[in-house]
Amino acid sequence: MRVCAYIQEFVVEKFRYDRNLQVGQVGFNAMTQTELVQLIEDIPLSGGSAYVVFCGVPGVVLADSSKEIADSQNNATLCAMDGMPIARIARKKGIVCERCGGPDIMLKVIERGIAKGKRHYFYGSTPETLRKLERNLKERFPGIRIAGRFSPPFRDLTPEEDGEIVKLINDTRPDYVWVGLGAPKQDFWMQNHREALHNCVLLGVGAAFDFHSEKIRRAPQWMRDMGLEWLYRLIREPARLWKRYLVNGPKFLFIRMSDKRKERRERRIARNEKRMREKSTKMPKK
Repeated sequence: MRVCAYIQEFVVEKFRYDRNLQVGQVGFNAMTQTELVQLIEDIPLSGGSAYVVFCGVPGVVLADSSKEIADSQNNATLCAMDGMPIARIARKKGIVCERCGGPDIMLKVIERGIAKGKRHYFYGSTPETLRKLERNLKERFPGIRIAGRFSPPFRDLTPEEDGEIVKLINDTRPDYVWVGLGAPKQDFWMQNHREALHNCVLLGVGAAFDFHSEKIRRAPQWMRDMGLEWLYRLIREPARLWKRYLVNGPKFLFIRMSDKRKERRERRIARNEKRMREKSTKMPKK
């Protein structure tokens, strides 16, 4: 299985999988949904926690303008392709893969974890959304084990408050902590808490809480398959999302143009180096 080919490295006991796709400043783990779920399940934990980022076009654009945001994505244990444009780039490079959206992977991880008694904690959104999310998940997955949920206030927490929340989460002994704060806030939160939280995987799934609580209706499957989910969301929430899609789109195209120029330059350098090596081998020895 191709998953086994991923190289595992430990740097100061922080584990991450090597990336096989670069878009702008972000390194991705391009793979199928089944492979990603398996890797999430197999992440080695040693006291601290690991974290998984789901990055799409908006995340690539944000990372291009902020090193801190890029670092929060690249330091993650896994950086999944949460966007059809990213998946298409990977496929053009010959990588067998799928779009791995946070809402889809969340359901697959929960389903696989039922037989193993995996425990889930939900952090983010509003109390009402979390109540509906828990109710819907229990109806869909009767065997799910929910360790707890917490809706943080819409302000920065004091160090004392943050410490209390960390203790609250650790005391429930979750296997997975689902974080729905929106990017890049959720990515920073996971990066900053990966050592304080014990033996669990943190997953920043953005709008998944809203979708699975039915607060927001998700695009039909055919639109998602065609890469048109962004259009569906823009039509339903134009005031909130117009900037994300209509401004970030052109910025993403510019990033791709820069990537392609860089790739052509690297291929040209590689060809020249190859010719030089071939030329040197053909020269008569004195």
